[in-house]
Amino acid sequence: MTLVISLMQAFQNRYRELLHVSQQWQNLQALKRFGFGHGQSQDPGPGDLVLFFPAYPQPGINLPEGWEYDSNESMLLLWPNVIDVA
Repeated sequence: MTLVISLMQAFQNRYRELLHVSQQWQNLQALKRFGFGHGQSQDPGPGDLVLFFPAYPQPGINLPEGWEYDSNESMLLLWPNVIDVA
């Protein structure tokens, strides 16, 4: 029984370390995907690591002119919250 307890103490739970490394890996992949690599002096700014989502309603891209003054209440635009994690 003491052998089992000593073996359990020898092997620590590394789940937190795994989560931390996973977050670092995802951040490195995002930097690589958007062109921020070695030898660059600029850091990514707000919105630089965001994917373009064409179905999201964006003025000047997929919304008609004067959409904010349209009195047609049947067309409701829901603007989801987007968080830029940099």
